[in-house]
Amino acid sequence: LSVISYQLSMVSAKNEVFFQLTKTDEQFDQLLRLYTAAADLVSTSSGHAKAVYESKAQTYLREVLKWLQEYKASAFEVTYQGETHQLIEWLEEVKHDDDFRVTSDPALFTPHPSLLDNFRDLIELVADNCLEHYFSELAPEYPVFPILVSHDNLPALAQEALRSIANPNRSKPARGLLAALGLLNGDQIDPTRSKYALAILEQLQHKPVGQVLNQDELLSENYFAPNSYRLEPELVMVLISALVYAGDMVLVMQKQQFDASNFADLAVLTLKELLTFRHLERPKAFNQSALKALFEFLALPSGLDIALTHHDEIAVQQLQTKVSEMISQLIPALQMLETGFIFWGKPVLNQTDDYRESLTKTKTFLESLQAYSTPLKFKNFRYTAEEIMAHQIGLNHLQEISHLMAMLRELSQPIAYLTAAEAALPPEEAWVSEMNQLRDTLLSRLSDTEERHSTGLSYQIQQQLNNLQNAYIERYLDLHQEARLGKEEETAKQALLTDQRLLNLKKLARVDFLPRHQLSEFENSLNRLQSCYALTDNDLLAHTVCPYCGYKPLSEPKPSTTHTTRITRLDEILEQFYSDWTQTLLAELENATTQRELLKPESRAQLEAFLTQRSLPENITEAFIEAIQESLSDLIKVTVQMADLQNALLAGGSPMTAIEMQKRFIHYLNSVTQDKALNLVRIVLE
Repeated sequence: LSVISYQLSMVSAKNEVFFQLTKTDEQFDQLLRLYTAAADLVSTSSGHAKAVYESKAQTYLREVLKWLQEYKASAFEVTYQGETHQLIEWLEEVKHDDDFRVTSDPALFTPHPSLLDNFRDLIELVADNCLEHYFSELAPEYPVFPILVSHDNLPALAQEALRSIANPNRSKPARGLLAALGLLNGDQIDPTRSKYALAILEQLQHKPVGQVLNQDELLSENYFAPNSYRLEPELVMVLISALVYAGDMVLVMQKQQFDASNFADLAVLTLKELLTFRHLERPKAFNQSALKALFEFLALPSGLDIALTHHDEIAVQQLQTKVSEMISQLIPALQMLETGFIFWGKPVLNQTDDYRESLTKTKTFLESLQAYSTPLKFKNFRYTAEEIMAHQIGLNHLQEISHLMAMLRELSQPIAYLTAAEAALPPEEAWVSEMNQLRDTLLSRLSDTEERHSTGLSYQIQQQLNNLQNAYIERYLDLHQEARLGKEEETAKQALLTDQRLLNLKKLARVDFLPRHQLSEFENSLNRLQSCYALTDNDLLAHTVCPYCGYKPLSEPKPSTTHTTRITRLDEILEQFYSDWTQTLLAELENATTQRELLKPESRAQLEAFLTQRSLPENITEAFIEAIQESLSDLIKVTVQMADLQNALLAGGSPMTAIEMQKRFIHYLNSVTQDKALNLVRIVLE
């Protein structure tokens, strides 16, 4: 158990390294004895005793391994070609990089953290150092990896690298392996920089035209170029995949083959599956007729197809730029087909299945072209000229849809304005009917394919929409003028609000039996007259309703008379109220002679003057109001709501006779004046 050897499959002094455990202590020896004793008892015991010994054996084994881990750098001696040193001394010779650090002090032995956990990696590290010269003689041009590559992890690393060939966002291990094989030019795969890839390609090109390179011809002794490169099959598969991706060769399996156009299908296969390939073959020659049809289909300058066959990268770049542009046009077109082409709230295209099918097929075709990123990849171009030109209907539909999308974008702003304008007007307005008629006409024209492509259609529609907008502005201004006071009418309104008659009536409203509700209704009617005289035509170019007062004809009843007429009428009503209230006060004060005699001389004098002049004072004072209230204090105010009176008159049903109505009225009147002196009651209707 004290000797551990690490050697290659060939037995020779040059390729054999011995690891011997030479320095132990009493603790280790005791642990080893306990472990072997417990392990021996496990084999001769059963039941509960066996379980106990198994547990002890495992415990001692862990302690043995712990000791070996702790003292591995100084406890082992390594012998190579007759030369023996401690493990730590051999490690000092290691040409290390950032992956691991070594010091000469065994207590400070600090290799890469992974080596502390994996004793085998440490052994392989020392063996690698010892066998470096031998391996350089065996495979002088084997790649140098910036990452740790072993027999165990090579398949996984190669698989990861292979699947990252078409993906520039590579992991560090994948990038390291690809770089070691010389396949990277920046982030791009470039097999022309790899001597290994070029060697494989050269071997294929040495085959006569029409012949293929079989797997057994490529791999000898399970290696590629065993006397120089000595590449394992896994690395060879990465190189072949890069060459296929670049369009330099075709990989043929049992039931399928892979070229640059379907590399994505190759990348999903496992390395084990790929290593069963049959042979490699040259890519096909350029299909000149198909390439000519392709460049014509994409509307690219003539001659670029010829330049591509001469390996002109610029031709491919222009092609890919055009493909990307067309795909970027197809995506929103397909999205619009899903959501619908809406004009003025109604669909323009009712049947979209044909458009969707042709655009989807064309998009799929264009996306497949993105795989052809180098001139060589076009040797495996899999479309015929007929297949390419079959997508012309998709391009025609794209142009048609794009034209419609552009037209709808141009019309969206005026349509939005007119839609908002419609919402502001009552539906019975003539302008609304005119708008609906124009909408139906335009929708019919836009739904017709020939009409859509007629010369000047967009301009004609714009003009019609502008005319309709101007008609709306003209009509709105008329309605606004009818609904809002102008400057002169506003002056007249303010004059009424400050009229002395109104101010006097507000003071007299404190007298109980006067109908103050008349005054409230008058003021409300006056205040409802809104003024706005700042609106102009230009304001309505940006707003569908007045930005100053927010007038919306649909929400306000149309005035039946002009503002001047309404203000004149309100002036007449105010005069009538003033006269009525004056006559009511005169009548009541003339009947209140006794109460008037009891007033103070100055109060009585004011009332006597009012009765004599038969008109209210120009400026009613607080003393005048108090004199009236004191003189008429015995009067009893009874308020009758018009709704209550109506309900009382209809209590027995309708129609009714005059006598029946008289009875109901008297009954209601008695109910509201019950227990009151009728000669003092004053009924106020509200």
